Amino acid sequence: MENERSAERSGVPIENIGDESLALAYSDGDENAAVPLFRRYEKPLWKYALRTSVYRDRSFLDDIVQITLVLIFRLLKDKQFTPRFVGSFKAWAFDICKKVIYNENQKRLRQDIPTTDDYLTDLSMDIALRRGADSMEAIRNEEKRAKLEKALQRLKPVQRKLIELRFAGKSYEQIIKHEPEFSGKKTGQLRVKYCRILERLRKDIKEGNI
Repeated sequence: MENERSAERSGVPIENIGDESLALAYSDGDENAAVPLFRRYEKPLWKYALRTSVYRDRSFLDDIVQITLVLIFRLLKDKQFTPRFVGSFKAWAFDICKKVIYNENQKRLRQDIPTTDDYLTDLSMDIALRRGADSMEAIRNEEKRAKLEKALQRLKPVQRKLIELRFAGKSYEQIIKHEPEFSGKKTGQLRVKYCRILERLRKDIKEGNI
């Protein structure tokens, strides 16, 4: 395993390193390992959701993939992936996606308002509020709202704009096409950036770093 993890340091291109090694490297703090994993799994997860989800509109499937990727990388940070016990990274990732698909379909069947980041517990109510969700009881939680606003103000302007565009329901394709700051970017790059910003917001709010 040590040989695998040191492959990048010995000059092997990161694209040639196996999924499991990349996942373990990310768990150990190598942020660069996230990019190839995003690239490898973004489209396959989307196609899997397209085949298995009851609802197949693009925005819904985009949300499923986003939720899945956020969960995957949070679990990796928490060192919840161990090949010895859970098998291949691919099987593990698709099992997470399967559960997300089931949960999101059940929510929609119950006519709940789906939010991209529902699994980010500390942010879900505020995100629903900022995206105009009908559950207006969230407005009563002014303390959480204030914390979110403070956390957003700490971001760089371009980071804050990406978050606000996604909260407003804009797809990555729309953002790249219509927003000069993100022109020329790839959807996978924006997903990586968005995931990292959300994780920072969640951590700041949870730990009170605002």
